[in-house]
This record gives sequence, structure tokens and C-alpha cells, in this order.
Amino acid sequence: MTQHDLAKTAIRGTIRGFWRFRPLAPKVCEITYVNQVHLKGSIPKELLALRKKQALGLVYKIQSKYERNGAVVDAEMRAAFPSPPPLTGLDDEQRAIVDCCRAMESGEEGTWVPLLSLSPFIDMRCKHSPARRGERSIALGMATALVDSSARDALASWWSYASRKNMRISSEQSHPARLVQRRNGLNDAVVATIKKMPFPLNNREFVNRQLCCSDVNGDLLFAYAPVDDVIDYGMNARAVRGLIRAIMRLTPTGESQCKVTYHIYINANGRIPTFVVNAKIPITLGAVGGLREEFQRDDEIDKLERDELARTIKEEPRTYTADEDTHVNKVDVKLGMIEWEFFKELESPDFLVKMGKIYTEGSSLVVGRAIVTVDAEAELCAAWDMSVMSRERVKIAGSLRGSERSLTRTNGFNGLFRMVMDLEIPGLETREVRRASGAKQREQCGKI
Repeated sequence: MTQHDLAKTAIRGTIRGFWRFRPLAPKVCEITYVNQVHLKGSIPKELLALRKKQALGLVYKIQSKYERNGAVVDAEMRAAFPSPPPLTGLDDEQRAIVDCCRAMESGEEGTWVPLLSLSPFIDMRCKHSPARRGERSIALGMATALVDSSARDALASWWSYASRKNMRISSEQSHPARLVQRRNGLNDAVVATIKKMPFPLNNREFVNRQLCCSDVNGDLLFAYAPVDDVIDYGMNARAVRGLIRAIMRLTPTGESQCKVTYHIYINANGRIPTFVVNAKIPITLGAVGGLREEFQRDDEIDKLERDELARTIKEEPRTYTADEDTHVNKVDVKLGMIEWEFFKELESPDFLVKMGKIYTEGSSLVVGRAIVTVDAEAELCAAWDMSVMSRERVKIAGSLRGSERSLTRTNGFNGLFRMVMDLEIPGLETREVRRASGAKQREQCGKI
């Protein structure tokens, strides 16, 4: 039978469809493809579903053809992010949502309790608060951090619910769904996710409306409130609907830095012990750490601060109090003039480093000494040693459980340093160390 004969005997079906192309950025667009097929006759439902999936596969083909690096695309989307409208420009419904979220910033009952943060650069706290009608009182979480970007870029990144980075992370963590349900405007959208929960708990579904705007004082705001929308995920979700309410405030502290303060309330509903939910709060607040890491310029900022401190040590006139002179001379006499032969040599990590110690049996006092030749000027090396609160040093200290560090500057090149160390040895308590640190020129030999 020829193709002509087949066509004469075929049942005529119909196909309708349209493509919508919505620009999101100069090189990014959103495609919506709607396809209606009516093949007529009696065709098994399973076959129809297979054919429909094949037809809709056209969007995957075009996505694969033009796919580029996800980080580059996310950056282009941030660049195209519109400036958020002022709070006074929102309609009544939008403003009510923002005000409801902002209530978490005000002094509700309860005391903020510090949490062991997942990052030394993020301050995390929580407190229990009275339950709202229809909700259980679990806890409020708060995280504060500095982000090395403009407030606008940080907000653009946080706003991008379905960014390549967020979708990749959601997929890697095996969460069943994450999507933007609808866009009500450039600063208003409804988003949904299904979070995978450990067995035997049911997965949790969260559906929220997110809004962004600028406050009257110039801060940028991101509000996130639960809504009752029913979402069709194209599958049997079998998830318990939970509640999330959050507010993020981004306060500019410079052209390329902002302070982020994030408040969040989570009610997972169902029979989940309160202590289990509370234990998840640091993980939830840790999302602020992801925002910080996306823009972090730790090495650059540390270098700028070291260079400025080295310049101060080298060029600025210095005067010392009698106490400072006494302190430097006492330490120099007691430690700096011990001859090398009194030290027991230690194995060194490098052939250019010579290390030794003096240890008295039965005592907790130990003296260590190391000598090394460094390929940098003396002032820069002194600045590195004095930069006890640099991001590099804080990051190292943050890997030590329970460590605390603080520095109080007395002038441009002197300060009082405090450190609390957890020795991580059963039976031994934490130790607190205080020291005065600074740089003084030894005129007679030109040493720091």
C-alpha cells in the first residue's frame, strides 16, 4: 500500500498549539509551549500520554541546543533584575504581606538565643514565640552576615527561585519539585517546593508568595509568606503542607557590600518532634551562607586591609605610652633573647622553617620558637601577624569547635586580642587567652 493509499484511509486528527517567548535578559528567555492534539478514534490513554510527552519534548531540544554555563546565565539574570518598587508603591494586598513578614523583625515575646553557626561569618540565633492562629509555635530563626556585593545584586540572587544554581542544588538533594507557579509582576511571584524528608516522615510541601521592595530608609526587603494555592506537580506529591514565613533585609554598607539580616519562621506541621525541627534551624539559616559564598571576596579584602596596615606601620608616626614600651621590652627580654641552644628542635613542615620548644615536665607552660625567611617586606609580614581578625584567620578559627575571637584596636597598629579555645579533649575545659598585639620599630636594628 502506497503512502497515498494510507492517507486516503487515515482518520483525520487535529493539532493546535502556540509558542510564547518571554525575554528575561538580553540572552535569556522563557518559552511556553502549549500543544493540543486530538487523534480521534479509540486510542489507549497510555499511548496518548507517551505521544504528548514526545511532542512537548521539543522544548527540551531547544533548551539543549542553546544551553550555556549556568553561573554565567545566573549572572546575566541578576544584571537584568529590575530595581524593586518602593514600599509605598505596593498595593494594599502586597503591603499587608510585607507588613506581616516585617512583624518578625520587631520585638516579639521571647529572648534571642545564640546558635552554633555553620559559618564563622554568620551570626545565628533563635527564639520561641507565641503561636499565630492556626499555626504551631516552633521557633523563629535569625541570621546576620556581610555579603560582598551591592544590596541589589544580593537581592537579585535571592529572588531567583528557579536559578540554575538553586535548581541544581535542589536536584542534588533529591527534592521532588521546585518551581515558579506564577508571576504576578516583576517583583511578585508564587513559588512552590516539595522537600524530601527522611523515612518514615512524609515529604513537606511549601507554597509561598514572594515580594521584594525598597524600604523608606533605603534598605531592600524580600518578603516570603504562605498562600493557599493548590499546585499541580504532574505527579502524586503525597506531601504534608507546611508553613514558612520569612523577611530578608539588605542594608547597603558600601558600593559593593551589604549587611543581610534574615528572619524565618517554619512550621513543618504533622507529628515531628519540636527538637527535631529546631535542630534544622541552623541548616535553614545556612542559606544565607550560600548567598555570602556566591559573592565572597575574602582574599581581596584581606589583602587591602593588610596593605593599609603595612603602610601605617611603615609611614605613620608612632608614639608609645610608657605601658606599651614596658610591655614590648618585657616580652622581648623574656622571650626574644632566649638562645637557640635552649630549645629542643621539632620536626618542621618545610626545610626553610626551623622550629623548637622548651617544655618543663609537670607544667602547662611551653615556649615555642620558629625561624623562617619570608619573601616579603617586614612591614607586610607584621601586618599579616596583626590581622588576627582577617577573613582567612577567622575561617581557620571557625573550623575549631567553640572558638571565639575578638580584637579591640587601641590605635592604628596596636590592639587587644581575645580568643576562647575549645581544646576538644574530654575532661578539659575551654581556655581563654588575652594578649596585646602591635608593631613597634626597633630603631637600633631596623626590625619590627
